[in-house]
Amino acid sequence: MITMKDIARLAGVSQTTVSLVLNRRQTSLRIGDDTRRRVLDIASKAGYYPNAIARAMVNGRTGVIGYSGSAQTEHIGRMLDGVLSGAQATDYFIKVLQPGGSVTQQMLLRKVIEQRLSGIIWVDSDEAFLDLAQAELSKVRIPMVILDHTQINTGDKLAAGIRIRSDDEAGIGLAVEHLAELGHSRIGFVSTHGAGSTTYLCRAEGFRRAMVKLGLKIPGSYQRWPAESGIEGSLKLIAEMLSGQERPTAIVCETDYIAMTALRAARHLGLRVPEDISVVGFANLTMGEYADPPLTTVSQSFRLMGETAVKWLVSAIDNIDDQNQERSSLKLVPTHLIIRGSTGPVP
Repeated sequence: MITMKDIARLAGVSQTTVSLVLNRRQTSLRIGDDTRRRVLDIASKAGYYPNAIARAMVNGRTGVIGYSGSAQTEHIGRMLDGVLSGAQATDYFIKVLQPGGSVTQQMLLRKVIEQRLSGIIWVDSDEAFLDLAQAELSKVRIPMVILDHTQINTGDKLAAGIRIRSDDEAGIGLAVEHLAELGHSRIGFVSTHGAGSTTYLCRAEGFRRAMVKLGLKIPGSYQRWPAESGIEGSLKLIAEMLSGQERPTAIVCETDYIAMTALRAARHLGLRVPEDISVVGFANLTMGEYADPPLTTVSQSFRLMGETAVKWLVSAIDNIDDQNQERSSLKLVPTHLIIRGSTGPVP
């Protein structure tokens, strides 16, 4: 098997030069383009493959990024697809660490540290655990990124880590503006989460701001979340909202799931969509295209969110020794509105 020493002899350069070229390391040492091409050409023709294990033993990096999250739902599966896509453009591999059952996040955190992963992406984790993870990982210089976790910033500083999420507030604003352009002024907002949920708080605040900006009123009955979990609780909530004397003429839903429930509830009440009631979802899941009528929705770029998470994590890994790099920050991925058949002019 050919080694760097062999390539250095054939190229007429030092072994250090060969190492810098093949490992694509940044250095103050200037290596000419002709030398770089000659080394790469000899290595390619000789069938040279770097020994990643040996390299990891030298620099202390495994070349593996962890991803902790379930892939059971469509939107998380799309984010994982983006993570894998983003990793392909780097020298890193992805190791999926899936919590659930007897496997706790604390157990996965221990694995990340024991196996000395280069970095970790957390999905669907609570704040208490994220603070613990940040504290433990900082001791061993392993950076982390938090993906698709809404954080309401209540102070001057975000909690642990770099956060990647969609621009939910702007997305809700697009939905409200679209309905207002169609003539709607009685617009409701329905959530699948309780009022204490950070996802609810974030999107509900986006709804409130958009309504205030347009000079529209928000009666208390127009902003609701189900007291009971599951489809039946959502159906009951939406039926109550649509049965009142001053019912809204349009509903913005926190997710596509509850928007599909709204379509069902409207049909049960004999209301036509969009002739009697307009409905907007949030996420742009595949099922929205197959709804009857097809669902107008705010599209979240889940794949791009995954790719962005890898990009920022790799940057944190490469700059682990930089004392000035951002330790806590929020990166928003743009959302956009997809208009389909579930929204129409005010009746």
